[in-house]
Amino acid sequence: MEDILHQLYDTTRRTIPPPHQLVCGAKYYAVLNTLGNVGVCANLESPSSVSIEELNQPDFSNYYHRVAVNAWINAHVNYQNAYAEEIDIFNKIPFHSYKSIVMVGYFESLIHKFRSAEIPISIFDLKSNSDQVLPIEQHEATIKKADIIIATSTSLANNTLSQIIKWKRNDCKFMMLGPSTPLSEELAIAINADYLFGSIFDQNPKSVLDLIKNGGDTKTFLPFMKKVYLAPIK
Repeated sequence: MEDILHQLYDTTRRTIPPPHQLVCGAKYYAVLNTLGNVGVCANLESPSSVSIEELNQPDFSNYYHRVAVNAWINAHVNYQNAYAEEIDIFNKIPFHSYKSIVMVGYFESLIHKFRSAEIPISIFDLKSNSDQVLPIEQHEATIKKADIIIATSTSLANNTLSQIIKWKRNDCKFMMLGPSTPLSEELAIAINADYLFGSIFDQNPKSVLDLIKNGGDTKTFLPFMKKVYLAPIK
């Protein structure tokens, strides 16, 4: 299976600033690079540490190395763009105009907005026990019928993104979502994404790093985060 994260690393490693600090929390990993920018990536497995030295030659068969690399890339590419606005995906995309919406990965806050607006959505997640999640046996067939797909960006670190790309129709709208998203036009073009929704952080990295070190999840560092997006020119 094609490894999209590995490919992105190969094309950015010559220009990416070195990591200055790496924090491995229970819910997130965070990298502060030598330019003072922070990138994060969600950790969906049990806590495990990765050293900065290991990032010199990351092992892409190691899940925790992948999470650390994803955060490191985000600390660079997410700060290379001029963003038109700070906005939530639900306020940007007219979801009511789509007939078959699929979410791959359980994003509770966004699902609540769909339910409140009475917009039908099909949800898949290997880790969630929610009764709102459909059986994984329906995964492929549902994606093939979708006219818009929202993939949570943890699909990069767990290397399931390429399978989603393989299954979706060419005319299906596709977007990635979450603080783990690398806001890279190169990535968007490679996966034919219409939007990449991700995050950047205010210049107060110590607060974010401390929160993540202490096991904080997305809600804990929201006050320091800006929701932004990249829409590649097609």
